[in-house]
Amino acid sequence: MHMMISCSAAILLQRTQIAPYFACDSGGNAGETTKPMLSPVIRFFQSWKRYGLAMQELSQLSDRELADIGITRSDIPRIASQQSHHV
Repeated sequence: MHMMISCSAAILLQRTQIAPYFACDSGGNAGETTKPMLSPVIRFFQSWKRYGLAMQELSQLSDRELADIGITRSDIPRIASQQSHHV
C-alpha cells in the first residue's frame, strides 16, 4: 500500500506541539517547575518524523519536478535533514 502525504500534512505536523508528559515540581518554590525530563526525547522523535515525511514527499517527485525546483535526487537527504531541524 502506497501512502500519499500532502504538503499541507507536513505543515500541520510542523505547527503541532506535543505537550510534555509531566513537569517536576522543584520542591522549594510553589509554582516553579523544572524542564520536563522527556522533552529532548519528544523533540528527537518529532524531528525524526518530520525528516521521514520530507524524504517521502521529495522522493515522490519526478526528476523533472525536482529540476524545476532546483534540486537533484542526491540533495533530498540534506534538504530533508535541514527541514526536520528547522522549526
